[in-house]
Amino acid sequence: MSILRTSRIESLDGSKGIGTGYVVDGSAKALLNMFNTTMNVNTSLNISSIVDVSGGQWDINFTSAFANADYLFTHGGDTSSGLRPEAGLDSPSRSPTSTTAGITCAWGHPNGTSGTDRAANVHHIFHGDLA
Repeated sequence: MSILRTSRIESLDGSKGIGTGYVVDGSAKALLNMFNTTMNVNTSLNISSIVDVSGGQWDINFTSAFANADYLFTHGGDTSSGLRPEAGLDSPSRSPTSTTAGITCAWGHPNGTSGTDRAANVHHIFHGDLA
């Protein structure tokens, strides 16, 4: 394996550039795009497995562990029914670890109704330092 070490990446003409710390620290370390009712994975990075815990709850296991459980999690999704995706790391009942994120995903409607485990594509992105 080759290793490239540099402190800055620049465009060919040198007019734009960025420190490699922003690239290394700011890149997603894990991501998952899946259809939540069938558990079909469309795209993933650093995800070893997904466990269906119960309706709208999953354990997402990382291939490479994070340095600790203080990683950042963002979520999105889309449905054809107008429901808004709402998700979070399950804490304190299922606290995240460096190797597993427990996710609960619910769907809220602008009129105030909600539910769990609705048919939709869901997107989870994790940022943090890998071990």
